[in-house]
Amino acid sequence: MQMNSAKPFQASQHHQQHAQHRQQQDHAGHGHGANFTSHQHNVSTSGYSTSAPHFSNPIRNGTPSHLQNGLSRPHIEHWAQQVALHREVQEATGTHHYARNHPTTKATTGAVGEQGKRDAEKVERSRPTRTIEEADRQPWNELDLGGQGLRALSPGLFQFQFLKTLHLNNNNLTMLSPSIGQLRNLVHLNLSKNKLTILPPEIGMLSQLTDLWLFDNELVTLPQEIGYLYNLKMLGIEGNPDLDEAYLKILMEQEDGTRKIVQFFHENAERR
Repeated sequence: MQMNSAKPFQASQHHQQHAQHRQQQDHAGHGHGANFTSHQHNVSTSGYSTSAPHFSNPIRNGTPSHLQNGLSRPHIEHWAQQVALHREVQEATGTHHYARNHPTTKATTGAVGEQGKRDAEKVERSRPTRTIEEADRQPWNELDLGGQGLRALSPGLFQFQFLKTLHLNNNNLTMLSPSIGQLRNLVHLNLSKNKLTILPPEIGMLSQLTDLWLFDNELVTLPQEIGYLYNLKMLGIEGNPDLDEAYLKILMEQEDGTRKIVQFFHENAERR
């Protein structure tokens, strides 16, 4: 079976409509027919479960109301975490939300602060002899640039190679620079609530990532290089209406859903 990153899964839907009319002998007039529509989703993949729950309405990624409309969903801890994190990023609407709640997180006004520039230059000068242990002693390694309406990122940001956590949520980013691949110490990258439609292949260079939050964007595909994120534990994709809903289905139904998605991309890349 041939698959690609944009639409790796194929879904088929069958629609049936029935009308019933009853003539009442003791009353004049006609009864009203009832129309019912059922949707059946069948997913066939390589390495994934082919069973799909029966929904009265199609899954629509990015529609939080589906959590409260009575649909039967399997109780999967991984999916519960996805929902909880999605709710968290929706509540983080203010500027520097994470910095205010975590005093060790550095916040800047604009893309990069002056102190941040000096820190980055210091890192550059010491790079040849700097070890991982020394990088761990950096006075701060978490940066919050959230909620500032940023449309682009300063190139200086990508010199902060000591960063382990980077919050870029609640901005107006429509694309992510390939230079993101320089931040190879990142463990947590929060890109939620932007206007991203695609991610650069260089995202696959962030092999230390355990959390990649992409909630509430406009993603239409995920890059094959997701398959190189071997340490990824949480891929947050809820709230991307145009992204193939089968990715979300895997997170709903598989206890290690993120791992399954990474595995799919890795195996697909190996076949290319």
